[in-house]
Amino acid sequence: MKIVLMIGFFGVIGILTRYGIDRLVSSLTSFSVPWTTFAINILGSFLLGTVYILGNEKGVLSPALTVALAVGLLGGFTTFSSYTLQTLVAFEKGQATTALSYFLLSPICGLGAAWLGMNFGRVLGL
Repeated sequence: MKIVLMIGFFGVIGILTRYGIDRLVSSLTSFSVPWTTFAINILGSFLLGTVYILGNEKGVLSPALTVALAVGLLGGFTTFSSYTLQTLVAFEKGQATTALSYFLLSPICGLGAAWLGMNFGRVLGL
């Protein structure tokens, strides 16, 4: 039961952080491309890679905290469903180049960020 509460607690933090960043960037810019979602997904991938290594490989984080951060915080923070919807909306608006670029760059950059995060976690974990 403790792990469920931890996941929920960190999930709320992740969701609210994502919402706050999205609102802040939207109020400061007028991007037609969903760069905020893109950046959140890449940052989330990096952080998930770091958490994974610190928890599973280095043992710096407890198993419960690792799951709470990975599933709760970062699950709430990242926005894959928004990524897919925003890609389709861009296609429907006739923005094929934007949609295709966003569709291809998000997973490629996400994989790269996760790899960097894993290596960063290895450095941090001593």
